[in-house]
Amino acid sequence: LYMFPGRDKIGPMTPRQLNRICHMAAELAGLPSWIAPHTLRHSFATAVYAATGDLHAVGQLLLHSSPTLTARYALAAVPDRLRDAVARAAVPQNPTR
Repeated sequence: LYMFPGRDKIGPMTPRQLNRICHMAAELAGLPSWIAPHTLRHSFATAVYAATGDLHAVGQLLLHSSPTLTARYALAAVPDRLRDAVARAAVPQNPTR
């Protein structure tokens, strides 16, 4: 069994077939033409890190052999995480005086 079966249903889909489907879906959705299957991998990894903050788990999910490979997802998620931290810290003070 394959996650993406090919046209013959016996073997896997070729990288070219998967890229073509991804590009067609991106075009239909009005997304940029540079969207590719690997873009989805990056989006998934960034979303997991942004939700959990667990860089080690992201590396395991992506089967990375080195933490250096996974570090880019921390950098991609920093702006959202900082914005959330500032929002949590900026609790309005209740003047009692």
